[in-house]
Amino acid sequence: MENSNQFSQAELAANKERIVTIFRNFGFEIKSIEVTAGPKISQYEIVLKAGVSISKVRNLEYDIMLSLAVTGMRMLAPILRKKAIVIELPNNNPIEVSLQSILTSNEFHDSPFDLPIVLGETFGNKNIIKDLAELPHLLVGGATGQGKSVFLHAIINSLLHKKRFEELKLVLIDTKNQQFSFYADLKNHFLARQSNGESQIISDTKMAVDTLNSLCQEMDNRYEILKQNNVLNLKEYNQLGKENLPYVVVVIDEFADLFAIAGKK
Repeated sequence: MENSNQFSQAELAANKERIVTIFRNFGFEIKSIEVTAGPKISQYEIVLKAGVSISKVRNLEYDIMLSLAVTGMRMLAPILRKKAIVIELPNNNPIEVSLQSILTSNEFHDSPFDLPIVLGETFGNKNIIKDLAELPHLLVGGATGQGKSVFLHAIINSLLHKKRFEELKLVLIDTKNQQFSFYADLKNHFLARQSNGESQIISDTKMAVDTLNSLCQEMDNRYEILKQNNVLNLKEYNQLGKENLPYVVVVIDEFADLFAIAGKK
């Protein structure tokens, strides 16, 4: 199925022709190609003719990439239940994915997740929304300039758009004081209060360690509360109608630096 109304039909068609020609030059005949266009990368699902060895195609992956003359390519093979492989190629004119377009979508608004976060769009332009409550320890890695901080801001803004301040408290640790300072205006609403009553962005390493230790104690206390009330998670406890326990989400920028300085603690 082709889903490429927002993209250059000429580019997709040209890529299909190039793939057929290059595969034929390597001795691989193609039966059909289907395209699923994404905002930055498009998928080309290739069904090979009978007798073509997928393993031989995989062995020539880098040669095929060089022949296509693209900056990057990923090959997935084989596709279950099909004698097919998938090649992912970058679009010449990638389309930016707007965070606002997903946050204002019905899919996000009606999401049943406890802590929905926006991850982007799939091939075929379907929104990717996940539940942070189901993956409570999330490590974001990548080289400089690859969008780690942008992703952290997308997570925070996803939660702020979905949750009320009595349902969510944020602990923002930014030891370089570069990323989270403009969230300070949330101090009377979404930012968790420290033991001294202050509500601020944590930029001091010692305070960050103390805060994480206190959060470990809070986590242990909550486990005991859940145990005493015979419930498995925070959502079930809050449905009992007792005191409301908000979700606490900790976001640490430059975690590796913090770990290098205070890892033993």
